[in-house]
Amino acid sequence: MKKNALSIILVYYNTPVEIIDCIKSIPEAAEDLSYEIIIVNNNSPKPLPANLKRSKRLSIIENDNNYGYGRAINQAVKIAKGEFLLVLNPDTICTKDSIKSMVERIKQDRKIGVLGPQQIDKKEKIIHSIGSMPKLPDALFALSFIDNIWPQNPYSKKFWARDVDRNKEQETETVGGACMLFRKKIFEKIEGFDERFFMYFEEADICLRIKKLGYKILYYPQAKIRHLIGKSNTNRRWVKKTFEESRYKFFKKYYGLPIASSAELFLRIVSV
Repeated sequence: MKKNALSIILVYYNTPVEIIDCIKSIPEAAEDLSYEIIIVNNNSPKPLPANLKRSKRLSIIENDNNYGYGRAINQAVKIAKGEFLLVLNPDTICTKDSIKSMVERIKQDRKIGVLGPQQIDKKEKIIHSIGSMPKLPDALFALSFIDNIWPQNPYSKKFWARDVDRNKEQETETVGGACMLFRKKIFEKIEGFDERFFMYFEEADICLRIKKLGYKILYYPQAKIRHLIGKSNTNRRWVKKTFEESRYKFFKKYYGLPIASSAELFLRIVSV
């Protein structure tokens, strides 16, 4: 592979210990692949570790504000030299050969636009990281009290992909945003992440737009990453508010204002 054939992009916010562990896991995961690492510091209250700032192997973008996840990734892509882009959360650990395996798989099929690995937690339990688009009416069942009292309803089962074998490679509608491998040309063709989404739903949106171009969204469980969910922000009220705002923006983008407003009002009422 050519020099810096892979650009690994991390958005940093309040994860000083986790980002060091993540970066330490990359060489064994990438093996002999050539790669660069780009870190975007989104004005984190907890400073980026000094040893990372001193490293000549890393490119660091320092933002004067927290501009959100998608915008930060788009910033990094503008300076990325890789043929492929690996968007990686700092609170992840890449297992041995995982990155190399992902790149080799995406190279085998030019119709793969996005590839996501299997995500596991500390106890090796598989994390939910694939599913269907947050479409209506499915989302009304899956994201409300209905899912709690009737989890086997057909809408929730489809939304959460409850009957899917997560140890099997397969095409899907979305893959988890903690680790996504893109072809850079496709990422640039669709102009990257929609920056209206500060956080949440941006991965569903970009998968949908790539799928509309005729490319595959592939779940690839042969590659595994450990994901320590929720390390960057523990403010549950802020997380809930941001999630709801992004959900509304997704509905509005694809269904228009009247339907989006009605759907979001219903979901907020039933979640109180």
